[in-house]
Parts: sequence; C-alpha cells; structure tokens
Amino acid sequence: MKRFFIAACAAGAVLTGGAQAQDLPQSVVQPYLAYQRALESGDMNAALAAARQAYEAGEAENVSRETMGLLAENYATVASEAGQYELARDTWRESARIGDRERVEPIERAWRWHNAARNALLAEDTGDARRCSRAAAQLLYDAGPLAGDDRTFAAEAYIFAARMSMRVGNARGMRDPAVAALEILQATGAQPDITYAYLHYMAGLSHMIWGENREAAYHLSMAEYMSADIEAMSDINLASKALELIAWARNDANDGSARELLDADPIYQAYYADDEEDADPPGFVDAEPLDRADVEYPYEALRRGYEGVVVVSFSVDEAGDVVDPRIVTAIPPDYFEDAVLDVIREWTYTPATQDGVPVRRDGVSVGFSFHLAG
Repeated sequence: MKRFFIAACAAGAVLTGGAQAQDLPQSVVQPYLAYQRALESGDMNAALAAARQAYEAGEAENVSRETMGLLAENYATVASEAGQYELARDTWRESARIGDRERVEPIERAWRWHNAARNALLAEDTGDARRCSRAAAQLLYDAGPLAGDDRTFAAEAYIFAARMSMRVGNARGMRDPAVAALEILQATGAQPDITYAYLHYMAGLSHMIWGENREAAYHLSMAEYMSADIEAMSDINLASKALELIAWARNDANDGSARELLDADPIYQAYYADDEEDADPPGFVDAEPLDRADVEYPYEALRRGYEGVVVVSFSVDEAGDVVDPRIVTAIPPDYFEDAVLDVIREWTYTPATQDGVPVRRDGVSVGFSFHLAG
C-alpha cells in the first residue's frame, strides 16, 4: 500500500495544488477529488469508478501526457486492488508507455512496468509478465547506482524478472536480473534465506546455459550451501548438487577460479567456509556408475532451438538398477524430461554396500545441461 499512496499524493500535487496553474478542466478535477475521498473512506468500488472517470476525462480533454501518466497510475492501482487484473495490467502499461515517451525518471517508469508485469501474472499471462518485467529491469540497469527505497524496489523487480524468465523456460534470461538482485543483497548485508538461495540457483542455471562455468560453479555451490537446511528447498538442494558437479568439471580446466569467487564471498566465509562434507558411515561403500548411456538432444527442442537443464533423482537398488526416477527440475519444461528418463531407466550401477552386503541407495541425483553449438 505504500506505493499506492505515493501515487495518489503525486497525482494530488498535480491536480489539486496545481490545478489552476495548469488550467485543468473541472471534468478531470472533480472525479479526481471524488477518487481521493473514496480512498480515504476505503470505498474501493467508488474509487475505481472515479479514477476511471478522471482518466477518461483527461483523455477527452487532451491534458498533458505527464498528468495522463499519473491518472493512469492511480486508475491501474485501484483496478488491481479491486481484482480487475487485466484492466490494471493494461492501464499500468499505458502509464509506463506515457512515462517512456515523456522521459519520466527511470525509477518511476520501472515501477510502472513492474506493476504491469505483476498484474499480467495475476491475469495469468506469464509471457506478458515476462515482457513487462524485462522492460522494468532494463530501466533499472540504466538508472545507475540506487539507494534506500529505490534500491529495495530494484531488488524486488530484479527478482520478479528472473522468476518470470524461469516461468517461461528462458534460462538465459535469468542471468542478468538474478545477478543484479544478488549484488543488492550483498551490498545491503542481507542474511542467507530462501530468496537468496533461489537467486543463486537461478544465476547458476543461467550461467551454465551461457557456458560461463566459473560463475555457474560458484552460484550453484552457494545455492547448495544456502538451501541445505531449508526443508522447502530440498529439490533445489538436490538440483544444485547435481549441476555444480557439471559446472566444476567444466570450469576452465579446473583452474580454481570458481574457488576464488567462493573465497571472496563474505557470506561463504561467514557461514560455510568451515563446513565439511558429511562422511559416509563406517563400512558403507557408495554405488558407482557401471553403464550410463548418453542422452540424445530431443528433436523438438533442437528444432525449436531450445537449450535446457534437467535434474533427475532416483534410487539404485540392491541389484544396481535405477528405480523410482523423478524429475527434480526441468527448464524449459516439457522438452527434455522424457529423453532423460528413457535413458536413466537403462543405467546400471555397482550397488552400494554396507559391510559388504548390497543395500539400496536412495537420493542419487544427476544433472544434464543441453547446449546448442555456436
């Protein structure tokens, strides 16, 4: 609600304090004043009707584009509060486009595009949510260093943009907003939590698709550390463990550069540098791969030019066969999973043993990264 009243006050400064100076017509001023009164009384239906009347009157009277942008912002805000998400999305977008044409401050334009994105998602239009969130993120990239509430908002917008790229299966698009959000969290001294871990995970996946294995190994390692004790992130922890093995193996011929990124991270140093791997119990020998065929690039994904990441978890039974495979993560969804599962089911292992006796080994996870040449 904080930003809601900022928008209302901004418009009020234009329409009430400056109405005579700007010679705004009463057809705009009167419904706007009714809108303010409805807000104060908590009557959202009346506020929505009055905001729409003020907005439409502004269009009919051809008021300044700056004023129209503020009227649209107020109309969009109450539309969202009233649950009319498509209307809110369209009106926020119009406000954002007006701001772009009028060269309004980048942070304000980013706010409008971000709200268009949020309402697009509420209207179940994920593709449009991603497009609008990308516009918001780009404005924030261009805005330069931010501070205070602007920096807090920027982190929120970057996180949303990264999530929208993940939602539509665009792993490459997650990189820049996820990294930008992480930079803000690091600069503000944020402590490890679900959001922090998920941002490292998204950044790691995206760097992997871009072929940036040094950064992928670092981010996926941080995601694994941060998610280890968070029950809600057990799948992220499994996926991070599986994928970081790929990233570390590819990392510049293992020259240690990813380790340098970890060692330079204050969160790693403060929380994870002294952690040691859990040792296997006495007498336990883990399962080892015996026959693992490669996964072929799925034709439909190749035809569409899609790249992706898949992590699968499974058990190895006492005979060394793979049982109960399940997909932990797949980006984009519905293109790579079947090819992975078909091959995984045929893999064989030397079984795990406890004191020389074969035992079932649960919780094996393997990651696959699909890249196109060039």
